[in-house]
Amino acid sequence: MVEDDATVALVVSTTLQDAGCQVTHAANVRAATELLSHPFDVAVLDVGLPDGQGFEVLEALRRHASPCSAVMMTGDPNDTTVANSIAAGVSEFLAKPFDTGQLVAAVGRALDTTRRWRDRMELARGHDDGGDADRPSEPRAVVGAVDTRDLEPAVRRMVEEGGLTEREREILELILAGLQNSDIAHSLSISANTVKYHVRNILTKLGLESRTELFRSLLQR
Repeated sequence: MVEDDATVALVVSTTLQDAGCQVTHAANVRAATELLSHPFDVAVLDVGLPDGQGFEVLEALRRHASPCSAVMMTGDPNDTTVANSIAAGVSEFLAKPFDTGQLVAAVGRALDTTRRWRDRMELARGHDDGGDADRPSEPRAVVGAVDTRDLEPAVRRMVEEGGLTEREREILELILAGLQNSDIAHSLSISANTVKYHVRNILTKLGLESRTELFRSLLQR
């Protein structure tokens, strides 16, 4: 948990410990990033911190091989903060004040997401896909924090309209799950340059300029 308000930190920490979690607390971005040599299952991040934003901690987390889902907290849930959270692949979003039940439920869902992605990474490590050759992908249960049954029609339309290949569809789902290129490469056992090539093709085929536009397009759909 990264939270600079001592009262909020105490409530969050106590609530999660009572729910069976082990909680490590940092009060700012610098202290949080110094802890990232240890694996974490879920990150509960305040948006506004004394030396930056929770998004900086999230970006540092993304550079680590082990998936870690994020719950973002803020007392100012404005459009920009929400959009940034979506673009960053945040699993859950809590607007302060929230009750303890909402917190425990959000962390539980985020933990489920982490477990799913770790299972998928283990599955990917167990397969030799012959380099960059396309292969059928495992059906994915989650895209980001949203069940694919909710997103499937929109994603399917994107695939059809853009004429995406099976590999591009697979990478599209990983992008929407919030994974960065290095994480996607590790998950699929392909090179980062190959992922970059596919991402560029996906955006070009969909007529989009960036990942942010991709998320906005999905939300519009």
